[in-house]
Amino acid sequence: LIKLDLKRNILKSLGNNLFAGLFNLKILDLRSNSIQFFSNDSFYRLNNLSELYLYQNQILSIGNYSFSGLSNVKTLN
Repeated sequence: LIKLDLKRNILKSLGNNLFAGLFNLKILDLRSNSIQFFSNDSFYRLNNLSELYLYQNQILSIGNYSFSGLSNVKTLN
């Protein structure tokens, strides 16, 4: 899986290891949800992710290490 489009799904939070096993994922679109919280391991092992779309959410809290390991992200919106 290279692209995962989860926009407009009324997601409220992203738990630990939610995307585990998606090692080849390059584009993750989470825009236009109701996301308020990210855990420390929400994006764990998404080392190939290059685009992450989070806009139009209601983010209140982000874990200290939520984005650790996302060294290849070029677009964060």
